[in-house]
Amino acid sequence: MDKKFNNAFREALRGFITEGKSVSVSGLGTFKPVHMKQHEAENEDGLKVLVPPRDTIEFTPEGT
Repeated sequence: MDKKFNNAFREALRGFITEGKSVSVSGLGTFKPVHMKQHEAENEDGLKVLVPPRDTIEFTPEGT
């Protein structure tokens, strides 16, 4: 991909995701913002730790 196009695409994607909107790209898939709540997990030593809330992006390939 052309570097200029790649940068423009990433900026547009970032803008929509920041606004809480999903982005579907024909032939590729859908990018969706997801908020993960605070939760408890175990670290590699088996100790329970509190994982803070965070926002992330979920990608679903087209056709799945």
